[in-house]
Amino acid sequence: MKNKAIVYGIGNPNRGDDGIGYYCVNRIKRCNIPKGWICECKKIYQLTIDVLEEASLYENIFIFDATFNSDINDFAFIKINSGLSANFTTHILSPEEFLLSLEKMFKKNFNLFTIAVRGYNWDLSPQLSPLALKNAQKAIEYFIYYLTNNNLS
Repeated sequence: MKNKAIVYGIGNPNRGDDGIGYYCVNRIKRCNIPKGWICECKKIYQLTIDVLEEASLYENIFIFDATFNSDINDFAFIKINSGLSANFTTHILSPEEFLLSLEKMFKKNFNLFTIAVRGYNWDLSPQLSPLALKNAQKAIEYFIYYLTNNNLS
């Protein structure tokens, strides 16, 4: 049986490095996905409740998003546990809230990972900074490596 995954690229492609998520899913679409995996790639501006039903069709959910967190050198690949954040709203969901909502609404378990890619420039521009491009490529390579070496079904 094949592993099914949805890969979301989050961000604003016209806001410099905030477009990292879009860049990553565009590149992943052109990659050779490892045998045993089926990956659907989607670009979204934010993680919202509107995406829950679509995501529920996949056991494995990967989210590529830009971060300005200076503790992250290039990217961070993080397995998410469900929970509520201190800033809970009904519009934009944290990955933890998104996973909790999926589990409660659809009564099953999901594997959710975020890939936070370090960005540097947030100006209005459709271009990623050179360092962000380098970090995005590293994150994509690790994502493919991860799929190659993990069977999550």
